[in-house]
Amino acid sequence: MRNDTKQAAKNIAQILEISEKYVRYDDREKVYVIENCVSENNFEIIKFNKDIQFDDLLDYPLKFHKCEFLESVIGYEKQFKHKLIFTNVTFKKVLNLAFSIFSNEINFFNATLEESIDCRQCEFKGIFKAFGVKFLKGAIFENSTFEKEVHFGKEIDDRNTEKSNMFGSCSFETAFFENCNFFDSVYFKNNEFKQLFFKNSIFKDNVYFNNSHFYDFADFHECEFEKTACFYGATFHNKAIPNFSQAIFKENLNFVNVKCDFEFKDLKDTIENDDKTLSSKVANDFRDSFRLIKNALVKDNNLLEAQEYHKIELYCKELELQNTLKQEKPKNKLEEIKKNNNINYKVWLEGLLLLVYRYTSDHHTNLVRIINVTVSMVGLYGLLLYSCNLFLPFVMANQRFTTCYIIFCAFFFIVLLFSGLSKKINKLFMILIRLLCLFVFMLLVAFITDEFGTHHTILIGLTSLLYVMLLIGYFVSLAPKQWVSNIVHTFTYICFFAVFTTLPQLINPFLGIFKSDSIYNVSHFENQLHQLEPQELINIANTLNNQTQFDPYALFVTDTNQAKQIIRDYKEIILKTPSLHIQQNPINISQTLEVLQKAILKDFVLINTIKSTSVVYSIILLLCIFSLQKTARKNSIIPH
Repeated sequence: MRNDTKQAAKNIAQILEISEKYVRYDDREKVYVIENCVSENNFEIIKFNKDIQFDDLLDYPLKFHKCEFLESVIGYEKQFKHKLIFTNVTFKKVLNLAFSIFSNEINFFNATLEESIDCRQCEFKGIFKAFGVKFLKGAIFENSTFEKEVHFGKEIDDRNTEKSNMFGSCSFETAFFENCNFFDSVYFKNNEFKQLFFKNSIFKDNVYFNNSHFYDFADFHECEFEKTACFYGATFHNKAIPNFSQAIFKENLNFVNVKCDFEFKDLKDTIENDDKTLSSKVANDFRDSFRLIKNALVKDNNLLEAQEYHKIELYCKELELQNTLKQEKPKNKLEEIKKNNNINYKVWLEGLLLLVYRYTSDHHTNLVRIINVTVSMVGLYGLLLYSCNLFLPFVMANQRFTTCYIIFCAFFFIVLLFSGLSKKINKLFMILIRLLCLFVFMLLVAFITDEFGTHHTILIGLTSLLYVMLLIGYFVSLAPKQWVSNIVHTFTYICFFAVFTTLPQLINPFLGIFKSDSIYNVSHFENQLHQLEPQELINIANTLNNQTQFDPYALFVTDTNQAKQIIRDYKEIILKTPSLHIQQNPINISQTLEVLQKAILKDFVLINTIKSTSVVYSIILLLCIFSLQKTARKNSIIPH
């Protein structure tokens, strides 16, 4: 070394309180290197046991190699005119460089910062490089200015090499770059971020986050990107929902091959944990973020990936509507009653529609789900119609049906009670439960008063049970446990195949609207009529003719066909007054009339049950078919 460099090395050693042999001047890098070289390519770690102050070191370009700082390193409010390089070093305490000016480059290579690095409100006039750095606590760069290129992590060219910090990738526990200005290109390639904040920052040149991983939170809201913002191949894990709300992209946003493996529940948890008092606004901000991403992909004609972000945008819209319906905590009981009665039904209906689309087809992105839902609707409806036909005689004959129905009502009132006490039930579900319980209460009153007659009561009961079973079957098919879902889907596919082979008209969605009678093509009354002996038919016809007040001058019947027609004409009378002058008739005629009455009642209940449910079933099936074709079209590569 020259005399001046020797003297400088001696001064540096005295300031750092280390041996002079640990300091040398590197002519190639033009820096003073602080290292303990035992032999060629063999270095021992130099440990600094006290705080390092840069006050007397600002006149020297420095490179710390294989060092361990056990106490704080402080360069607060300083002006660094020369290079500052840290390679293979460990900082056990805080590295404080806040409010400083760096006129030359500053580099970190394969460094570990166990505590935070504070570079807030700094001016970096030279290139900033950080390769293979582990920021185990906070990395604070807020309100700083970067005039030259910024490198955090570098490109990994060898695809067969597993990504690690040894090859240049950086890992951040928490990184703060809020209100920063970047005047040149910025590279954050192949890095790992747990929490990242870029709020209100301005990027004058290109910025790259290629192949980076975001694990917790990524905040880019109100940022301004004047050139390309590239996130190619980046991965946003469960909680790391990117926030680009109010961000400005003056040129391109590259979001190709980005992986977002979060679902509706992840969005909901993140929004609620962010700020419960402003959850509706937070949901709106996230929705704006995904709208920007979607529009960028649409601009590049990447429609298949754009629809994924449109789906997440609708997730946010649904959460926004749910949070809008949530009322603030009332001050008193009167205010609580007023708030509970003041429901925005427009918002409620919009939220309900989004919920239905999410469950049925994941907003027209999940083709398998909508196929399963469509098949389940057909199979379950066919199964329930068969079950009604099978168990109706038991219902009509068993007087305990009323008791079972009361238990059924009590069950739903219990559900109402617990759902009202539970804070986990959202308002949409609460409204549906209350409407259902109100309907069940009306049915219970009908049973007690028997105002509508037994046949009408059974009809209403079976119809309501049919709707409830369809609803339960649908939600069970969406069970989170895969094995439950697989069993239900297998069962519904078997039912669908049975319907397809035995009652294919159910697959026609227009049948229930225009021709529901054709679904039920077997008459129990006609079957029972054909099973009667000719003499029985004649006796019943004459009994009905002679013992009713509607046709007192009727003639004596002798023809079998005429007798059947007379019995058909008196179906309503047999149904309403089955004990018509029974005391004056032979026992066998009374028993036959009771059998006919049950057959008529069975036909009446089944036909009207089908009529009352087939219209709703047809509308649901039409919506399923519409969603099916739309989902299939949106998931195809054919332009639409």
